[in-house]
This record gives sequence, C-alpha cells and structure tokens, in this order.
Amino acid sequence: MTDTENAEEPAGPHPYFLAIEDVFIDLRGSPLQLSPKDWQVARGWYEQGVPLELVEHTVRELFERRRVAGKEDKVWSLGHCKRSVDAAWKRQQKLQAPGAAEDDDRLDLSARLDNLASALPAGLEDLQALAGRIRGLEGDAEAIEKRLAAIDHEIVGRAREGLADSERAEIEGELAASRKALAARLPADELERAQERLREEILRRRLSLPVLSLFAPEATEPAEA
Repeated sequence: MTDTENAEEPAGPHPYFLAIEDVFIDLRGSPLQLSPKDWQVARGWYEQGVPLELVEHTVRELFERRRVAGKEDKVWSLGHCKRSVDAAWKRQQKLQAPGAAEDDDRLDLSARLDNLASALPAGLEDLQALAGRIRGLEGDAEAIEKRLAAIDHEIVGRAREGLADSERAEIEGELAASRKALAARLPADELERAQERLREEILRRRLSLPVLSLFAPEATEPAEA
C-alpha cells in the first residue's frame, strides 16, 4: 500500500486537492502522488480559505524561479512550497482588508495590469481591445481583481466557442485520459464536477491563456519580447 493510500484524504471538495496534486506532479516531473504530509499541507490551505488559483500560481512561480536559477534538484514535498503560498495568501488578505488601499501603490497595479495584457497570446481574437481593457482598469486591488475575473471568464468562453472540431476532439481526448486516471479516486458525481475544471485547464495550456489575476506569475513578470 502506498503512502497516498495510507493518507486520510481531506473531507473538503476533492477537486481542490486533486488540482493541487495535478499541478505539483506535473511540475515535479514525477508520477508519485502526494504523501500524507502533502495532503495535510493542502488541507491547511483549504481550511484557511486559500483560493485554488493562488496556490497554483504560487507553486508554478516557485518552480519557474528555480528553473531560471538553474536548480536541478527535485522538489519532492509540497511543504517546500508552503512558505511561498502562505506569504502570497497573507499579501492578498492584506490587500483585500478594509483600509488596504494605501498598499496599492506598492503593489504597482499599473505595472501588473500591463504585464497581464502583454501575456495574452498573439493569436487571441480582439487582442488589442482586450489588452486595452485590462490596462485601463481602475480602482483598488480588490475591485480590479473582480473585473479581471470577469474578463478572464469572457476570454475562456470565447476561446472555447472558437475551437475547431479537431481541437475540441483533442481536448476531449486528453480530458478522457485525465478522467480515467481519477476514476478510482473520485465518486462519479465529484468526477463530473471536476470535469469542467480539468477541461478549462487543458484549454488554457493548449492556447497559452494566462489566468488574469494580480497575483498570477504573469502579472509579476514582464512578458518576454
């Protein structure tokens, strides 16, 4: 019996934990699933209300920093990412707290919005108009984050509608493989609920669509020319 089979899986919504596991395994480059200690780290984030998107973005950013720094040793434990995720969550909570507007200048909202606009893929329909909308957002960090989420939802929906039949079939094939891998671990109803998240993740990866958030890695690093 493996460590994962011995682990007490969290009682919360499985997609949250499975999404973290998927991202971590993919970045780690190893088929080994999360250990019991890793599950506890993920459980802690869930119980604190840490958004899944924030966890995913921060973990990806951590691995990217290691890649750029030329570090070749593998990160075997999700606990290695805990400090970075906790720090990102504290920053987001601080920005969303009453009276936090004074921190917006230090966050440099304008620069982050410009980075997000520049990160949009070149082939995106109405690219310039969308980039202009993003760069033109105003208000405090919380208000901008909500508007970014709305634009993000719009972009994903339009990208999905614009898929060619062959592209749609390829995405569904990849989704079917993911469902098969999860079938032994999820009840049928939860697998159905996780399906849309998995489909969107595949779509984003194939079309290089960033998640539009002030806390996404694309927001903190200028796009390469």
